[in-house]
Amino acid sequence: MEIDWSHFSHSNLKNVRFDKCNIYNASFQSSMLVDCKFIHCILREVMFVNATIQNSCFDRSDLLGCSFEDAKLSQLLYTKCSMAGTHFLQTSLDHCTIHSSDLQDTVFFGNEQYFKEIDAISTKSMNLTRPIRALICPLEIRGISMPKAFIKIEHSAGLIPIRISAYPTIIYTHQLLEAG
Repeated sequence: MEIDWSHFSHSNLKNVRFDKCNIYNASFQSSMLVDCKFIHCILREVMFVNATIQNSCFDRSDLLGCSFEDAKLSQLLYTKCSMAGTHFLQTSLDHCTIHSSDLQDTVFFGNEQYFKEIDAISTKSMNLTRPIRALICPLEIRGISMPKAFIKIEHSAGLIPIRISAYPTIIYTHQLLEAG
């Protein structure tokens, strides 16, 4: 099954199984996913910005250029996944694990230390082969794919393109105190 340019923003999905799905340019922004499974899927430029994902898994799936920015992940398992260009900016992690996965060019922004476990096979592949380049986007258009020209230019320049929200979806207490 192919799912392309779909919006699941603000959805509540429970016990949903995505099996052998190709999911492109989709947004799960601010959605709740509980007991969901992504098995043998290809997810390209899928946004899980500010999503809550609990007791779920990505199994034998490719997550290419996906974003878990500001997401709250709990008891999430990644097994035999490839996650090139996927990032975890300001992601909250609780009992999440990664097993037997290819983490080359996965951008953790320091969050790898908060995973319950990243096994030795996955850790061995964890490196950036080129610099990252962020495209700052307003949150309203987060579900919109990066322009193809931007992707081609970034790849030609030897960069890893990722999308970052122009406005934070979560404001932490310490940020308010620092602002005065």
